Amino acid sequence: MLDLAIQQPAGSSLAALRSLVVDSVSAPNSKRAYGRAVDSFLAWHQRENRGPFSKALLQAYCAGLEQRGLAPATINVDLSALRRLAAE
Repeated sequence: MLDLAIQQPAGSSLAALRSLVVDSVSAPNSKRAYGRAVDSFLAWHQRENRGPFSKALLQAYCAGLEQRGLAPATINVDLSALRRLAAE
């Protein structure tokens, strides 16, 4: 994984990151799901004041999704979007 510090960049930087992830898929439903996943993760990260982007960070986020009772398929879509985020 990346050792990338996720800080609070300017809104345009977050929008650019989100666009990179959303634009990496072509289906409208995938775009919507990936956008929601990135928005949700970034909001969680900011709220929880977590450290750098890492495997441990994603595991903590995934555990939170499971605690919320989300379906495994939903969690997998979210993780797919976050893998795209890591690739960017």
